[in-house]
Amino acid sequence: MLQLDSAGTAHLHNLARQPATSRLVRPRPERPHPRVLALLASLGETTPAVVLGRRGDVLVWNRTGHALVAEHVDFDAPHDLARRPSISRMFFLDSLTRDLHRNWDELARAHVAYLRLTAGRYRTDARLAELIGELSMHSGDFARLWAKGDVADCTVGTMRLQHPTVGGVEVDYQVWLQPESPDHRLEVHAPKEQWGYTPWRRRQ
Repeated sequence: MLQLDSAGTAHLHNLARQPATSRLVRPRPERPHPRVLALLASLGETTPAVVLGRRGDVLVWNRTGHALVAEHVDFDAPHDLARRPSISRMFFLDSLTRDLHRNWDELARAHVAYLRLTAGRYRTDARLAELIGELSMHSGDFARLWAKGDVADCTVGTMRLQHPTVGGVEVDYQVWLQPESPDHRLEVHAPKEQWGYTPWRRRQ
């Protein structure tokens, strides 16, 4: 008898609903729903937040969200489809992003498990298939974790960062799902020691 958690059960149902011979299609570029943008704006700039698409692309972020997870990336990059940051690519192919996370191994397992859940939900998404193929080709760590077949819906967790500006910090993250746009996830970060804009000043 299969002993599956809720994510594993959902993944099994997703696979069962999709015909094995489904053709890949290239979906339109994702854009955040206006209500998601309104919710992001309501958080202000003192609470770090990022809106992610189904494949882990950054659709929009606020100033502190950007400063927390990718201050080496242009803040306006999410607005340019050709330069839109991909958390998946950054996590496995960008050394600066990897060095940022002291618990990278733990987060990498969770990241791949969620990506597999997403792949089961959207089996005809050509862009998602290309992303998985690219990461498998260029990251041995990703290929190893993908081969394990783990599935998880990652909605809460802790990031232990060694941030180039503020130093060591632990950050709890929580994902808010959006009923009007279920593909999009508003990821909100809460540092263990609350801070606003001031702590982002570079240390002397």
